[in-house]
Amino acid sequence: MKNILYPTDFSLTSRCSIPFLIEFANKTGASIHILNIFSVNIYDPNMPAELMMSAYQQAEASSKENLDLLKKELEGYNQTHGRGAQSTYNLFTISRQGLVVDEILNYVEDNNIDIVVMGTTGASGILEKIIGSNAASVIEKCPKPVLAIPDKAEFRGINNIVYATDLEEKELNEIKILAGISKLFNAELTLLHVCNEKETAIMEDKEKIFNELKVEIDYMKTNLEMVQNENVINGIDDYVSKHKTDIIAMATHRRSLLGKIFDRSLTKQMAYHTRIPLLALERES
Repeated sequence: MKNILYPTDFSLTSRCSIPFLIEFANKTGASIHILNIFSVNIYDPNMPAELMMSAYQQAEASSKENLDLLKKELEGYNQTHGRGAQSTYNLFTISRQGLVVDEILNYVEDNNIDIVVMGTTGASGILEKIIGSNAASVIEKCPKPVLAIPDKAEFRGINNIVYATDLEEKELNEIKILAGISKLFNAELTLLHVCNEKETAIMEDKEKIFNELKVEIDYMKTNLEMVQNENVINGIDDYVSKHKTDIIAMATHRRSLLGKIFDRSLTKQMAYHTRIPLLALERES
């Protein structure tokens, strides 16, 4: 991991992801790219060109000023938060005008970004928290992992990562990525599979797939949890409410578990998402 993208609008919501961002940078030594996308509000289409240019220049200047302040804050973050020596990671600031999601995706593609870390506003259910937001669109379209931090999340270290999985052999790539992240933090990696009553008959097959996957990823702190629940979302919610979880991970392929969650017909209230970061991984077709 060499490059982390941190999109920010300087709001409290975007700031909630800073402790997680810094932890990843400290563990990997990756450079942090701080990206602010600004817009210029033009209410009168007949506004003279000089005024439009002036409005653009003011918006750009404000963006760059806030980026400089944030960069200074992050440069001294380890010292001011009792994390030891001065930060060793590199920081870059980028100010761009445009559509938020498009600019994020373009920057990821053009700058070899390995992971996007961004804040997301909490609400009453996962669709209200993610769908319709910038974070949602980035999660759906980004070819790289996206760590979305709810505004109520509290950083208490990264010790337990739970991957909600269909438990299929084709998930090897995503599980390898998660194993690599788990190794960075020496975290427990739990593969969580929710099955209904009909699926319990094939639990032995799922255990066999797990054992084969575990050999492939070669990370001893990987374990399997299979829980029975007729509703996948309720099953995940129930498990997370009873087990310490610092990050919950899912795949974003349209046929994957997260793809099902984005389907409103399967979505229920997911209380854990108001406090637990979601790591979205793109599944290969």
